[in-house]
This record gives sequence, C-alpha cells and structure tokens, in this order.
Amino acid sequence: MVYHVNRSKTTIAQTAETSRIAKRAYDLILGEILDGRLAPGVRLIEAHLAKRFGISRTPLRETLFLLQQKGFVESEFNRGFSVKPLSEREAREVYPMVAALEREGLRESLPLVKLDLPKLQKANTALLRASKDTLAAVEADRAFHLLLIGRSSNSLLLHTIRNLHRILFRYEILYMSDSHLVSESVRQHASIMESIAEERLDAALDALSRNYELGMQAVINRLH
Repeated sequence: MVYHVNRSKTTIAQTAETSRIAKRAYDLILGEILDGRLAPGVRLIEAHLAKRFGISRTPLRETLFLLQQKGFVESEFNRGFSVKPLSEREAREVYPMVAALEREGLRESLPLVKLDLPKLQKANTALLRASKDTLAAVEADRAFHLLLIGRSSNSLLLHTIRNLHRILFRYEILYMSDSHLVSESVRQHASIMESIAEERLDAALDALSRNYELGMQAVINRLH
C-alpha cells in the first residue's frame, strides 16, 4: 500500500514539474515570437529548441501545441511547427475586434476615465519619445489603451482585451517601426483625450475606432 502511495506522489510530482518546465518554455518562446527574435514563418526545430532552452521534448511539445492553440504557432504535416506568419486576414479580424471591445470598455469607464487624463498624457508622451524604439513604442501604446478602459468593472472584457493585445503585438511592432506612424498615433491619442476632457462620449468612441481602423490599414499596407 505504501508503495502505491509513493508511486502516486512521484507521478504527481513529475507531472507538476513537467508543467512548470512547459510554462517556462512557453514564456521564453512566446517572448521571442513577440519581440521578433523568432520571426514570422521561421521553423521551430524541436531538437534545437530543446537543447537551447535545456528542456526535454515532452514539455517542449506541450508548449508548442499550446502556442498553436493561442494562434502564435502553426504546424504542417511532415514539417513540424513554425511561427505563424503575419497576414492581412488576421489583421482584418483582430483590429476591429479589439476596437469594438475597447469601445465598450471606454464606454463603461466614462466619465471616471477623465480622472486618468494625466496618466494618459504621460503614456502618450512616452509613446512620442519612443519613436525610434519600436518595442518601447508598442509598450507605451498598449499602456495608453489599457488606461482608457481601466475604469471598466467588466473583468472578463478586460481579460479578453489583454489576450487580444498579445496577438496584436506583432502587428504593432510592424506599425511602430515607422516613426511617422508613431507620430500619427500620438496625434490620434490626443484627439481621444480631448474628447474625454470635454466629456463628448460619442466623439471619444469614434476617435478610438478611427485609431484602430487607420492602424489596421497602415499595417496592411506594410504587409504588402
């Protein structure tokens, strides 16, 4: 009886350790996908990744399947896994979705979000200053948008938006790599803040929609 209990505990411990290693690998690989070190379309050779990250094939494969489920990786028969390429189709799907959800988040945040105008201005200034630093610009832009919806009490809405931002991240890197587009985003953000300051709800919502619509079109242009 003791033997069976110990064996059960060992199995549970091994499973927990495999999950912990897989989580670490997930964070590392996703980080490299998001910042471009693992570029769109690059093949993910399991043997190389296992050696590089010092993990066995089992947790690595678990990680790759999870990344595939999240939309960052794709697999092909007899070719294995690769980083999912950027596509016009995905851009046309994700930008309107994020815009619609953020509109709802902003609607719920008004008029209290007016209290956050100093923080919004700080985030927008950080975006302007990061015009030559793509990753910093993406983070500043993300901070601005999360502040816009931060007063919403809908936790599921906020969670969904954050998850979609992760998909959007690679497209925003493409966008923010152009300093002129960074300046355009700063201008659009200023328009959103002006409408919030004047408590013009519809104008603020429309300005937010335009921000995403113009961003999507600029990304599509750059994809071609």
